[in-house]
Amino acid sequence: MRRYRLLVRGKRAGAVAFALTALLLAGAGPASAATLKVCPSGCPFSTIAAALAAAADGDTIKIAAGTYAGGFTIAKNVSLRGAGAGLTTISGGGPVVAVAFGVSVKIERVTVTGGFAGFGGGIVNGGGTLTLEESTVSGNTAGGGGGIGNGGTLTLRKSTVSGNSATFGGGIFNNSGTLTLEESTVSGNTATDGGGGIWNHFDSTLTLEESTVSNNTGGLGGGIRNVTGTVTVSESTVSGNTATRSGGGVFNETGGTVTLKESTVSGNTATVSGGGISNTGTLTLDESTVTNNTSGERGGGIANAGTLTLIRSTVQGNSTGTIGGGILNTVFGTLTGTVTLTESTVTKNSAGTDGGGIYNDGGSVTLSNSKVIKNNPNDCVNC
Repeated sequence: MRRYRLLVRGKRAGAVAFALTALLLAGAGPASAATLKVCPSGCPFSTIAAALAAAADGDTIKIAAGTYAGGFTIAKNVSLRGAGAGLTTISGGGPVVAVAFGVSVKIERVTVTGGFAGFGGGIVNGGGTLTLEESTVSGNTAGGGGGIGNGGTLTLRKSTVSGNSATFGGGIFNNSGTLTLEESTVSGNTATDGGGGIWNHFDSTLTLEESTVSNNTGGLGGGIRNVTGTVTVSESTVSGNTATRSGGGVFNETGGTVTLKESTVSGNTATVSGGGISNTGTLTLDESTVTNNTSGERGGGIANAGTLTLIRSTVQGNSTGTIGGGILNTVFGTLTGTVTLTESTVTKNSAGTDGGGIYNDGGSVTLSNSKVIKNNPNDCVNC
């Protein structure tokens, strides 16, 4: 009997020891994420840079209303949360905010302004994963990417990039990166060379979802310039942009691919050609509209020397000074334009000299269950 009690006591002691060990191991695990507070006075930190230095991976830096110095780099997996884009401002620096390679960062409810840099005046993402939410990037300047320079993975949600300037990509320069805009706006930016709103560079991917690119100005591509990258525009608007040369709304270069789905390109202007869109790459419009765009010389709606496909789409109310009020399909160097319309309409466009609807100048045009009607003068020349 005594031996049995000893065995029972031994089992109970073992269970207690096991429970104690489990508690000790649990206590030895990683510490829970902390929230570090930044405010002008009375908080543990008065600068964002100091809070970043003290932060650990997973922490949140909560920034009160006020204006704070920029010029810092985020090299940890952290979140920066302001009091609202109209209340919390991060200003100055070259750039204002830099995101280091390999980190995952979220910035929300702030305004980023007053930056100047060679690449990414306001924000530069140097190969990290950055989410910008309910924020504004404005009043910044750079050689490329006046507002934002992206070389990693960048998502904008319910954010605005406005009033920035650069030589290339006044609003955003996407350089071999992945850029997604969701319910966001790129407006009022300027680029002296091209991509007034967005420049999508070599092998980059740009996706717009329920977003707007408007009232930007650039040499080639007032709204968007795509250089051998991939652009998908879904349920979005490209409007009111100006190109001092070609591609008022969109300029898609040879090797580039642009797809518009349920989207609108309207009210854009180009001094030379492609008031709405200039294309020498691959361009597809699916249930989309190109309306009320203007070019000084040719191709009021679309100037094409690449591969252009319209599916259940409309080109309407565009105008140009000479030929191709709706669509100009032409030859450019070694490129020969190809246009295919399926269940689409080209109507009420006008040209100064000829081909109010479509002017085919050496390329090929195929119409399938489509209409070219009520254009001035002529509906389809050399089609």
